[in-house]
Amino acid sequence: MPLNDNEKSIIRKSLGREPTQAEWLVFEAEWSEHCSYKSSRRFLKLLPSKAPHVIRGPGLMRH
Repeated sequence: MPLNDNEKSIIRKSLGREPTQAEWLVFEAEWSEHCSYKSSRRFLKLLPSKAPHVIRGPGLMRH
Protein backbone atom coordinates (compact mmCIF):
# COMPACT_ATOMS: atom_id res chain seq x y z
CA MET A 1 0.00 0.00 0.00
CA PRO A 2 1.55 3.35 -0.99
CA LEU A 3 1.87 6.24 1.43
CA ASN A 4 -1.29 8.30 1.80
CA ASP A 5 -1.38 12.11 1.61
CA ASN A 6 -1.30 12.52 5.39
CA GLU A 7 1.78 10.31 5.70
CA LYS A 8 3.52 12.23 2.91
CA SER A 9 2.72 15.49 4.69
CA ILE A 10 4.19 14.18 7.95
CA ILE A 11 7.38 13.14 6.14
CA ARG A 12 7.76 16.49 4.38
CA LYS A 13 7.18 18.39 7.63
CA SER A 14 9.64 16.21 9.55
CA LEU A 15 12.36 16.65 6.93
CA GLY A 16 11.57 20.30 6.20
CA ARG A 17 11.90 19.57 2.49
CA GLU A 18 10.74 17.33 -0.33
CA PRO A 19 12.29 13.87 0.01
CA THR A 20 14.40 12.46 -2.80
CA GLN A 21 13.08 9.53 -4.82
CA ALA A 22 15.35 7.19 -2.85
CA GLU A 23 14.02 8.56 0.45
CA TRP A 24 10.40 8.08 -0.71
CA LEU A 25 11.20 4.45 -1.45
CA VAL A 26 12.71 3.93 1.99
CA PHE A 27 9.72 5.56 3.71
CA GLU A 28 7.31 3.44 1.66
CA ALA A 29 9.16 0.29 2.67
CA GLU A 30 9.45 1.26 6.35
CA TRP A 31 5.84 2.44 6.62
CA SER A 32 4.45 -0.44 4.61
CA GLU A 33 1.62 -2.66 5.81
CA HIS A 34 4.15 -5.32 6.78
CA CYS A 35 6.31 -3.01 8.90
CA SER A 36 3.76 -0.66 10.46
CA TYR A 37 0.72 -2.92 10.82
CA LYS A 38 -1.66 -0.27 9.48
CA SER A 39 -4.63 -2.60 9.27
CA SER A 40 -3.76 -4.41 12.52
CA ARG A 41 -3.59 -1.31 14.70
CA ARG A 42 -7.26 -1.54 15.72
CA PHE A 43 -6.76 -5.14 16.87
CA LEU A 44 -3.53 -4.40 18.70
CA LYS A 45 -5.45 -1.89 20.84
CA LEU A 46 -7.39 -4.83 22.27
CA LEU A 47 -4.26 -6.30 23.87
CA PRO A 48 -3.33 -5.43 27.47
CA SER A 49 -1.14 -2.35 27.65
CA LYS A 50 -0.56 -1.97 31.40
CA ALA A 51 0.35 -4.97 33.51
CA PRO A 52 3.41 -6.42 35.21
CA HIS A 53 4.06 -8.62 32.15
CA VAL A 54 3.88 -5.71 29.65
CA ILE A 55 7.41 -4.58 28.82
CA ARG A 56 6.56 -1.60 26.63
CA GLY A 57 3.11 -0.13 26.25
CA PRO A 58 1.65 1.77 23.30
CA GLY A 59 2.87 5.22 22.38
CA LEU A 60 6.44 4.63 23.44
CA MET A 61 7.76 3.86 19.97
CA ARG A 62 8.38 6.42 17.24
CA HIS A 63 7.82 6.09 13.49
